[in-house]
Amino acid sequence: GDPRDLGYRDGELEKRSRTLQSLFPGFAEQALVIASGGSYEQALQANDAVYGALLANGFHRTEVVSISPFLPSLKSQRRALAAVQQAMGGERGRRTKELFAQAGFKPGYVARVMDLTQVAPILPATYAATSLGEMVDDALKAEGGEFFVLTRVHAGADKAVARLVDLVTPIAGCRVVSERLETQQVLSVLGREIIWMLGVWIGAAVVFLTLSTRSLWCGLRSTLPALFGVSLVIFLFALLERPLTPVASAGMTLVMGLGIDYGIFMQSQRAGVLSRTAAAVVASALTTVAGFGVLALSRVQGMADLGLIILVGVLGALVAALCLVPALLPKSVLEERVP
Repeated sequence: GDPRDLGYRDGELEKRSRTLQSLFPGFAEQALVIASGGSYEQALQANDAVYGALLANGFHRTEVVSISPFLPSLKSQRRALAAVQQAMGGERGRRTKELFAQAGFKPGYVARVMDLTQVAPILPATYAATSLGEMVDDALKAEGGEFFVLTRVHAGADKAVARLVDLVTPIAGCRVVSERLETQQVLSVLGREIIWMLGVWIGAAVVFLTLSTRSLWCGLRSTLPALFGVSLVIFLFALLERPLTPVASAGMTLVMGLGIDYGIFMQSQRAGVLSRTAAAVVASALTTVAGFGVLALSRVQGMADLGLIILVGVLGALVAALCLVPALLPKSVLEERVP
């Protein structure tokens, strides 16, 4: 696979990418546009619409690898011939005939050349014995009674892929396939799964703590550090436009567990030992951050995300445990002294 998909930050890879970008302005990850239909003619018509939409909306010809320019649909060929024939019927046609006559061509030959009704249509078989034959074979596919025409587009970054999808989706029978796009969709589903699982965990923790302390408020108060730490992580990743990966889910789980522990420790102590409990919680949090936070320096994006999640999440949970939980404790607990 492409090391860029792992977010591996390496100087040599970045240098090579910049070199390729300077040599080939269209160099980037490819996306595949699939035009389909009940016949090759229908698929080619959809492919012509895709090619025209891409060129009309900012994609350069060097970024689009399509058979549309030399194998258009029969409908497009007839339309082009009609336009040429109309042009040849006027002043341009008369001038062309004069040039042929000046060059010494016989009138009968000129008439046959300019008779566009005798032009044979361009079909896939036309290129069978030519250098373009292999490209045509690669672009035309058929399966299960459905016909497909493939167009490769150097889509590049995420925003360019999104723009490509916006352009292609309204065209009937067309869709975009891209490794980057598929990854985005998987990560989007995974992100929703992570949020759902964290919600279930918070709910289960609140129920358990409520039953064990016989107080709903105590249960909610114990989960505040975990909620604050996880919310801080989600906000940060949204700000950085980073997806929640499977590795990120492991980090969020750890933040949740530690945050709930900190909340239980801080609210279960009397005033006489609250400061000592706080010191122990701080020491525990800092050692966790020091151990896992170093992963944020990794050149592999997944490991760096894990380190960043634990670094931000645990520190956020620590702040909430030290500030929010004691502030919400009942006065009777704060005034109670250890015998």
